[in-house]
Amino acid sequence: MNPSEEMALSIGRMTMAWSRLHFALYELLIYISEGEEREAKRTEFFRGWEDWRKRELVEQALIACLGVAHPLSLRLGSALKRCRDLADKRNAYIHTPLFEMEGLSRVEPLGGIHPGEVWAPDRSDRYQIKSDALTVCQELNCEIEEIEDLITDIIDEAIIAKM
Repeated sequence: MNPSEEMALSIGRMTMAWSRLHFALYELLIYISEGEEREAKRTEFFRGWEDWRKRELVEQALIACLGVAHPLSLRLGSALKRCRDLADKRNAYIHTPLFEMEGLSRVEPLGGIHPGEVWAPDRSDRYQIKSDALTVCQELNCEIEEIEDLITDIIDEAIIAKM
């Protein structure tokens, strides 16, 4: 497999891990919601919002259900902080064309962005794609999977706590 194919596969794995993480959040939201509220929360979750809004919705719902000081609320808050901390890094790799990562752009960079650089449009700073982009993607994927595992554990504990 050539480096471009390896990078594409790594980006695909990271994308799937991010989706699984957010599906775990959806499962938690549905589990802690009751009655008619459940359908309203489902609609709100899939309204097309950005991922950060979905995470915020789930965190607010869990706090409303268990209280802000409950250990599960605190653990979810910690897991979601990790999501926020890595979201920009993940987005830099997911939303950057592979030719940019490899420094192969043949066009004049727009706005002073040069091949190998990534600019996050909602931020004033830039994220430099490292020469070891494949390794970074693999590390990000592992971290995303760790957060998904934390959320799955929270779901399991919420089930026990609710019984």
